[in-house]
Amino acid sequence: MERIIPETKKPAYFFALIEVTEEDIKNGKRFDISRCPVALAIQRITGLDPDQISVGVSYCKIGNTGKTIFPFTDPIILHWIERFDKLIPVQPIKFNQAIPEWIYNRIIAKQK
Repeated sequence: MERIIPETKKPAYFFALIEVTEEDIKNGKRFDISRCPVALAIQRITGLDPDQISVGVSYCKIGNTGKTIFPFTDPIILHWIERFDKLIPVQPIKFNQAIPEWIYNRIIAKQK
């Protein structure tokens, strides 16, 4: 799924399915924007370094520029992150996240 910029007919962003696994939960660190389970899952599918991913309760920053900030597309993930940070047990989760084209291309290349 993608959103098209009308003037160029090019996608403004793409959606990627993010899967937070048991391993991500086990290895994730509470209140750590680059090492929480959601950040670990995004790092795994994109191949980006931890310093290139920042996850807040309501947003995801991808890349070093600080300009690529996306709100979480699925409100369920907001509650999931809050529960994890409060030590309330969480289960693996899948959600769609808007991502820039250059990240989408990295994901596709990793899958080949």
